[in-house]
Amino acid sequence: MSWLRRLREWPTNCPRLFAALCAVASGLMFSSLWRPPEIPWFLPITVAPMFYLWATSAKFWTRIWSAWLMQFVMGLAGFEWLRETSVLFFGTNWLESLMFLVVFASVSHLGWVLTAFLSSWIFRFEATFPRPLWLKLTTLVVLASWVDCLMPQFFPASLGQPWLWSQTPVFQLAEWVGFKGLSVVTFFFNALIIYPFLVRSHRAWLKTAVVFAGVFAILCALGTWRARVWTPSDASLKTHIVQVFIEPIEILEARFGMDRGNELTLDRFFEFQKWQHSSLPDVILWSETALPVDVSSSSVHLRRFSKFVSENQIPIITGAYRKDSAGKKFNTAAHFNGRGELVATADKRILMPFGEYLPGEEIFPSLRTRFPPDS
Repeated sequence: MSWLRRLREWPTNCPRLFAALCAVASGLMFSSLWRPPEIPWFLPITVAPMFYLWATSAKFWTRIWSAWLMQFVMGLAGFEWLRETSVLFFGTNWLESLMFLVVFASVSHLGWVLTAFLSSWIFRFEATFPRPLWLKLTTLVVLASWVDCLMPQFFPASLGQPWLWSQTPVFQLAEWVGFKGLSVVTFFFNALIIYPFLVRSHRAWLKTAVVFAGVFAILCALGTWRARVWTPSDASLKTHIVQVFIEPIEILEARFGMDRGNELTLDRFFEFQKWQHSSLPDVILWSETALPVDVSSSSVHLRRFSKFVSENQIPIITGAYRKDSAGKKFNTAAHFNGRGELVATADKRILMPFGEYLPGEEIFPSLRTRFPPDS
């Protein structure tokens, strides 16, 4: 049919538009894996449009700018919350926050540009020395996996973690290969999906369906088996998880150590926890930095918290702050026993950029004079 023939010829007739649509589609699907409501079923096709473009387009700059556009769309759509964060915690206006988001999206995941560059370099002699299709697809999978593992990112957005919310047994395999290993699995499925589009034969569609179903069934079987070998626990622990809504201005006041912010935060948690005491748990978990004080030194708010714990006689593990002997501040998890005594702390080691530290603040300390200390 003529419309089908025109559809097949469209990538050749409109290469720039086709490249842009591939980049936007992959960027939006990538962001949907991380932004609620997460759509894990995009996993097998997330980067398939880009793989198809890189496997068929021989133009160097088409690969480069489309890869940049993909990561830009991914950063813009998937990390839009950074704009709101800059307004709430850095005091920026709407234009500054928008510029901040645009700059972040422009450089947040440049590993995809590196992948496009390397694939272009490897395929540069394609016309002289053509490679089998399976080798080209394997090369793309290897390059994407290698860059994903080694390229530093502001916010690592792997294609492995979304297997967790796919509710399939495959995520259990992260125990063996890690989430980076599951990213390789995702890249394999994406390369497999585009195979029949490149070959354009009914047999290719059948082969792809059989291989896809077979590999997925094997991975599910291995994941199911891995889930069954966990050693049964010899005891059970009943917990209550307490999470309350704190107004952004109150969070900011608490982080600056203002009494009003500390008092309001503690009041919210105390009130909510009393409401929850229909059945007593063994331990109560408060959210990150729910106790907005330094647990390494005595204060009015810390004594008030300890008194509350001792009156209820239930241990609490809460997010808080702690300073070491050198005065460095840590985001920490603090364990208080039923008598309200601090038993142990565990400091957070991998901090969130822009939320808990400013990239480059060690080199340019003056950044701290412009932005409030969050961690």
